[in-house]
Amino acid sequence: MSTARRIAAVASAVLIIVLVPASLVARAAHSALFDTQTFAKLSTALITDAAFRDELVDSFTDSAMEGVDIGRLVPERILRAAGLTTEDLELRVESVVRAGVTSAVGSEAFVVLWEEASRAAHVSFLDALDNVGATPAVVVDMTPLVSEVAARMEDDGPVGRLVALADLLPDGTDFRYEVLDENEVGTLREVETVASVLRWLLPLVAAFVAATATALLPDRRAGIRLVAGGTAAGAVGLFIARAGTAGLVESASGDRADTARAVFDIVTAGLTVPATATVVVASAAACATYLHRRPDDVMSDGGA
Repeated sequence: MSTARRIAAVASAVLIIVLVPASLVARAAHSALFDTQTFAKLSTALITDAAFRDELVDSFTDSAMEGVDIGRLVPERILRAAGLTTEDLELRVESVVRAGVTSAVGSEAFVVLWEEASRAAHVSFLDALDNVGATPAVVVDMTPLVSEVAARMEDDGPVGRLVALADLLPDGTDFRYEVLDENEVGTLREVETVASVLRWLLPLVAAFVAATATALLPDRRAGIRLVAGGTAAGAVGLFIARAGTAGLVESASGDRADTARAVFDIVTAGLTVPATATVVVASAAACATYLHRRPDDVMSDGGA
């Protein structure tokens, strides 16, 4: 066997190490971003994460408090009579609203509302991708949660007696949670075109390179072992790359590190099964080349 063929076979194996994880990522990314069922499933998984729920509670509470004018709700003379200042009342109202939002977000009913809203938002997102002239942001409409939150806002102290807490969430308040902004939607329109091609092209290229590597070696079993080794190494490398990227995402997110890590873990969790299956199948293929050797191969190995 010539040196050139050996070098070409090894180079093919190295290329497989790169192509295998790239193929897995391309298919998983396309499914997560552009398949409504997968997107809704990931969104539902996100809402069960404590860090993500905390951020959602902050966003919802801030939206509610922006529409509240404590000075108009309760005259200052009444506040003085109750021994409260405007700041005291505002802090107490925010505390009650936050408690109501936290209770509502933690309920089973909210999970259902969130999944339905996420599904509707993704359908709108796909429509936006098809409509080149528009790039609306992808938002989850939390308006159905308003009545749920209002029902959970209770205060037996002076705040409850001074303010009708259920009226603090006016109909005109914007309770939409932005998942993707307009710029990100525009970028993803371009990504969708590329991803649609890569999710099929990369596996085909990997298969072609694998066939080439096998053909370059005179011993077909040795070629299979080489390809299987490269395939398994690529899948294992994906696990290592995922762990390293998670650390980078966390360190680059500052105060939102917990939420960013939760989103990253949930979105990339879909890589675990195919990557593990790839390692198992590749290892089995390599082992099979040893188990199904011809008698003359065994004698040859013994004589060597």
